[in-house]
Formats: sequence, structure tokens, C-alpha cells
Amino acid sequence: MSVLLAVLVAASVHAAPEKVRTTTQTMQEAYDQAFKLYRMGDYRKAMAKWSDILRTDPSQSSAQRMIDQARQALAEQMKLKRAKVYEHAAAGRFKQALLQTQALIDLDPTDTVTRKLEGRLEQVSKIVPEAPQDAGKAWRVALLGIKGFLLMPQDLKLAHNGLRYASELQPGSADFGALLALVRTEYPPLVTDDDVTPGMKLMEHKHLVALHHIYDARYHAAIPVLQEILQLEPNDLVALKRLGTAFFSLGRKPQAKEAWQRALRLAPKDQVLQEYLAKVQ
Repeated sequence: MSVLLAVLVAASVHAAPEKVRTTTQTMQEAYDQAFKLYRMGDYRKAMAKWSDILRTDPSQSSAQRMIDQARQALAEQMKLKRAKVYEHAAAGRFKQALLQTQALIDLDPTDTVTRKLEGRLEQVSKIVPEAPQDAGKAWRVALLGIKGFLLMPQDLKLAHNGLRYASELQPGSADFGALLALVRTEYPPLVTDDDVTPGMKLMEHKHLVALHHIYDARYHAAIPVLQEILQLEPNDLVALKRLGTAFFSLGRKPQAKEAWQRALRLAPKDQVLQEYLAKVQ
């Protein structure tokens, strides 16, 4: 019996170092695979490998550090690719923008933001796969409206205003009508919450609303309306003058100065603007 016990003890002594060596080798192989994936730019799979290492041995702090580093690299990679999507969309290449979203989904299939963007681009590209090149002012403001629809988070005011204005500039356009209907179908309150005074054009209506706010000393309310006008018509001299007045009345002199300076570049001989600017020098 004592001989058998001695044999068992000897076997266990020799087995323990062998088990340690096997575990160390397996861990090293897992690290090598993770680093290879990381160098290839497949950050998601690299993170999965390091997560497996942590589950095996929670004390592996190096694995956690590499997961954090890979997560940052993945975020930067997705940021660049998302910028490419918006670059195509801004140029009216909606079908190409939609194809680019697939690259984003491949990087991170769990990203709900990309899934939403993909859905919106699908809707837009069904109506307009690609905007006509050099199509004039109507398409310029329509692209701003589509941008508002695609943004994360969305700028629904910009989307609604841009597509309404484009429809006014090019009456009867089936594309603008369908795009405007898309925005309104998804967000029905836009139809009633921001309606235009009957018989007026969109910009006339916005100017009237802003002017009433200024007359009522509701400068905080006038500013966003004037900014909506300037999003679509950056060189609207009246809107710039009134924006400066609203800011000045609220004591926000740097913003008033900026608005009036923009206006003065459009009308360098305007004495009233020069007087306004003298107040904020």
C-alpha cells in the first residue's frame, strides 16, 4: 500500500508543472491570435478573444487593457466610415451612402445607430438613388433637408423646412413631394405644429413670425426662427440684421456683432449696420 501511495504522489508532482505549462501555452496562443486580429483591424474579434482570456483568468489585466484600446480603435474606425456615409449623402449619392452603411454594420452588427441610419437611407434611396448634379438652388436646399432627416439625432425642423422650401422653388417635383411626405408620415405633428400662414411662402411666413416675436420683445423665440431662415438662405440680409438685434437686446453682444458683421459683408455701405456695430465695438 505504501508503495502505491508513493507512486501516486510522484505522479501528481510531475503532473502539476505539466498542467501549468499547457495552460501558459494555451494563454499565449490566445494572446497571439488576439494581437493578430488587432493588427488586421478586426477589433471586434480581437476583443472577443481577449474576453475569452479574461473569462479563463480574470487576473489578466493586459487583456482588459487591450479590450479598452481595441474599443477606442473600433470607435474611431466607425467614426471615419460614418463620415464617409454622410459625405456621400451630402453630395446626393444616397445609394452609395446606403452601401457604405453595410461596412459599418460589418464592423459592429450590434450598433443600433447604424441600423437606424441604414433604414432611413433605404427610404430616401428608394425615392432618389442619386440627386442630379448641378441641379440648382432647389436641390441645394433639398439636400439640407435630407441631411436633417438622416442626422443622428435628427434635425426635424431642418428636414421639414428644407423640403418644403425645395418644393416651393420647384413646384410639381415628384421627388420633393415624396421626400416631404416621407418626413411628414414619420412625424405627423410637423404638419400642424409648423404650418405656414395661408397665402404666404415659407420664408415670408418665417420672417413674419420672427418679426412678431421681436415686436413682442420675445427675443429668445425670434432667434431660432431667424436661424432656421439662415440655414436655408445664409445671405438673407434682413434675417441677419434682425438676428443681431435679437442677440443685442438679450445682452449677447459677441453674437450680435457676428451677425451684423456677416450682414455688413453683404451690404458694406449700409450706414444703419455701421451704427449697430459701433454699439458693440
